[in-house]
Order: sequence, then structure tokens, then C-alpha cells
Amino acid sequence: MAVICPELKLLFLCVPRTASTSISEVLINQFNGQWLPPHHIRNIMGKIVVDYKHTTYRQVVEKKLTQPAEMKGYTKIAFTRNPYDWLVSDYCWKKACYATLMGKPTSHLGEAGNMPTSIAALRSKLKKRSRIFFDMLDAERFLRYRRIYHFSFEEYCRLHLSRQGRSVYQKFVEGGDVRILKYENLQSEIRHLFMDLGVQNIPAIPVVNSVPRERYQEYYTGKLRDMVWKAYKKDFDLFGYRFEKQADYCSIKG
Repeated sequence: MAVICPELKLLFLCVPRTASTSISEVLINQFNGQWLPPHHIRNIMGKIVVDYKHTTYRQVVEKKLTQPAEMKGYTKIAFTRNPYDWLVSDYCWKKACYATLMGKPTSHLGEAGNMPTSIAALRSKLKKRSRIFFDMLDAERFLRYRRIYHFSFEEYCRLHLSRQGRSVYQKFVEGGDVRILKYENLQSEIRHLFMDLGVQNIPAIPVVNSVPRERYQEYYTGKLRDMVWKAYKKDFDLFGYRFEKQADYCSIKG
């Protein structure tokens, strides 16, 4: 996921579960932003090599999605989030996606016609039993959602944390001079960003893809908390995150 805004000279690298969908909608609808790339990029075998929903800065450069000269003078941004909270958000999102695909009453993603476009499309294919469903990305995503739906949060974390040295945002910004903003300070970060870009009328950020859940603290045992601390230590050290006694997340999901 990346959005380029020539009007603002802004490149927004979208880190999942950091209000990226909400911010992208504002940039596209109010500032003529465009998805970068506009569609998946596939190799000659049909495999997706750049997923437009999760484009990294390195892919922008290596796949020549923009010209280097075009990026001169651009502000490049991405958001990060407390890893404790991010993991819970990602877990609950994937469970809700599978519940929605299977039409389960426990899902909230389809309420008030607010079902994400990608999930609505995948659900339609499932209902029709379409062969198109077996697009590699569709199948991969469906199987991932189904697996996590049946996992406890601890099982999900153990799968996710099988590798040390993880980061919520790092892979999306590697190779670029990217300004990292904090999800927990979303409204003030957005306000200061737009002020720096010379925007007079600062837009409101809509609530998109919100999944109701308990505070992230409710999901952790002491042992699991330590595991996450060790795996995401770089993020904790760099941004001063910690395991808060009170909820430290805001109401906008993305």
C-alpha cells in the first residue's frame, strides 16, 4: 500500500493496521492521490511480486514505480504503532475477515455497508464458487485467515514471532528517508503534517475497517508479553513504547 500525492509532494507508505486505509482515502479523495502501483504487479508465471496494498519503499525504487527525480523534494511518511496493540489489532482483523467471508454473525466488518472492498470481492467469489477464486493471492489470503481464525491469540503470536528482530514498520521504509509518525498521536501527527505541507483546511480522518475488541492488555499473559518485548525491542527502544496499564490506542483503525 502506497499513495503518491503530486499535489502535496507526498509519498505515503501504508503500514497495515495503522489507520492506513483511513488516511489513504483522504489523500485520494481530497488531494488527488493515486495508488502506487495502481494494480498488482505479477511476474511471467502470474505470481504477485508487488502487492499494491502493501508496497514498500524499496519496491517503489526497484520496480521504478516513480522516477528518482520525481521523488526529489517529496515528503515521505509512514505510521507505526505500539507492537503490543498492533499484534492484537492484526489478530482481530484477520479473524473478522474470515468470519465475514463465511457469513458468521460474529463479524462486524459488513455492518452498515462498510465491508472492505477486498473482502467483499473475495466473499463474492466464494459465494459463486468461482474458479477465479483460486487466484494465488485469493487462496493464500483465505487460507491465512482461516488458519488464524481457529488460533488463540497466543498461538497467533508464536507463529508471528517465530523470527526475532521484528518491526511494525521497518520493511515498508527501508532504503528511504521516511518520516515515521505514531498512530497513538494520529490526529496531532496529521495536523502537524498537513501544516508542514501548507494545507490550510486540515481534513478529518474517517473511521474505516474498525473491528470492536477488548483493550490490548486483556490479551496478554506475562510470558507472552516478554516474548513480544524481545521480538520488537528495536521498536520499543526507538519510540518509547511500553506495556501500558491503561489503553493507549485511538479509535481509528486501518
